[in-house]
Amino acid sequence: MPREVGRDMLPRDVAGERVMDNSEDDKAAVVPVIRAETEAWLQRDFEALASHWVQSPQTRRMEAFASLGVRVDEGWDVIAARLKKIVERFPDKHAFEERVRWEKVNIVVDGNVAWMTFDQIGSDTGEDRKRQLRILHRIRGDWKIGCMVMMESSVEEANSPLIEVDADVRILWTNRLARERIASQPGLVNAAGRLRARRHERDLGLRDAVRLAFRELQSQRPLNISPKQAWAVALGEDAAGVPLHCWVLL
Repeated sequence: MPREVGRDMLPRDVAGERVMDNSEDDKAAVVPVIRAETEAWLQRDFEALASHWVQSPQTRRMEAFASLGVRVDEGWDVIAARLKKIVERFPDKHAFEERVRWEKVNIVVDGNVAWMTFDQIGSDTGEDRKRQLRILHRIRGDWKIGCMVMMESSVEEANSPLIEVDADVRILWTNRLARERIASQPGLVNAAGRLRARRHERDLGLRDAVRLAFRELQSQRPLNISPKQAWAVALGEDAAGVPLHCWVLL
């Protein structure tokens, strides 16, 4: 049943009484929060990082990677568990000043809600670019992150080598890192336009993984419900005895 909405129930900018509050003081208060949270992440300091988040079931963290797809974590408990796991698996620490820079910073403040969009360069490798959105709530005077959205800028700027092949393992496209590394890659080789394992005995495993991936694509199921989206292929060992692998991704 339609319900009458009075002017006092509308945001004041919708009611025509004011526009968003973009005071420089509020904007200046938002940036240090994002900076401190990013520094805590680079330093692998989970407790410091957590102090800048709204620890609520409504908190969200969303990622979109050209190489890995989309992931949405709903609720602080889920987000915290994932971040702790990443910190444990990748404990190397980095300094913000030596590694990261921001571009295209845009900040909007409206009462106790603010959002900041920016490009973050260098958080994973030297020049990887992530497009980010942070939505913050002001809680008892302190700005806290309630939602984070992070998107990889493009496949070309992915922080891992990517090679697109057809069902016959013909190379259709490569990103910059793949073009730079394929000639010296100890496990894979571009053989007359086809992707091959350098060790002949490993080539069958590579072709089988590609065949399985194309079979899954032909099922026309949405990727987010596909039972399997990645296949690991063993490529032997390098000269130092380190195991070599590649991944076949949908």
